[in-house]
Amino acid sequence: MKKLITLALVLGVVGLANAGLSLDKVDAKTASLVNASDTIVGANYYITVSQTLTDYVITLNANSNPTGGSTIGAKEVYGDGLDWYFLTFITTDGSKPMKAGEWLNVVAKAGKGEVQMWDATGMETITSAVTVVPEPMTMALLALGGLFVRRK
Repeated sequence: MKKLITLALVLGVVGLANAGLSLDKVDAKTASLVNASDTIVGANYYITVSQTLTDYVITLNANSNPTGGSTIGAKEVYGDGLDWYFLTFITTDGSKPMKAGEWLNVVAKAGKGEVQMWDATGMETITSAVTVVPEPMTMALLALGGLFVRRK
């Protein structure tokens, strides 16, 4: 019975930690992980990026993490067409909580693909997928560069 109660408490805390998270499309090329309120609850997640995005950048927002405890893990590849990154969001000082707002940004530079958040086990999705593509001018410049390279 104690194990069941402990499991219920852990799942409740995880559910509480996930409650304010959303993955929003800021513009055509940027997906942003947003938290609705300040929190001191540390949490781990996975973020996946489709491998059809051939060039992208993932950054943490320093303004929302005043004590610098959050990290993005190394890319993990499992042959499922996704790049997996383990994320840790935590504050190292309980008097300075993680701030509400953007916690993380994924910016597409080349290709088109989806970004999605998963729980720490990688088994359940937390947010729906967001499709990101680079801006059209970037794609046009890449195409022109390719033509010039081919010409030489």
